[in-house]
Amino acid sequence: MEFENTSFTIEKIDFELNEETEDGQQGMGFSEGEIKYDIIFTGGEIKKIHGPFKIYFSLQWDCWNICFFSLPGFNYHLKKN
Repeated sequence: MEFENTSFTIEKIDFELNEETEDGQQGMGFSEGEIKYDIIFTGGEIKKIHGPFKIYFSLQWDCWNICFFSLPGFNYHLKKN
C-alpha cells in the first residue's frame, strides 16, 4: 500500500497546561483540520480519501506524545471479491 497526492490544512490547535508536578509540566492538547490523500493498493486500485482529522496530545515528563487520533481512511481495507 502506498499514499500519494497528500495535502492537509490545520484549522485549529489548542492546549491546556496543568500545574507543574515533580515529574515536570503536564497537559493535554489537540490539532484538527482537513486531510486529503490517495491510497494505492498492491493490485493498483486507488481509493481517494478526504475528510476531517483530529489528533490528541498529552504532555508528560516534558514531552508531547500522540495519545489518540481520528483520521479518515486509517482503517480502510480493500474489499475482497
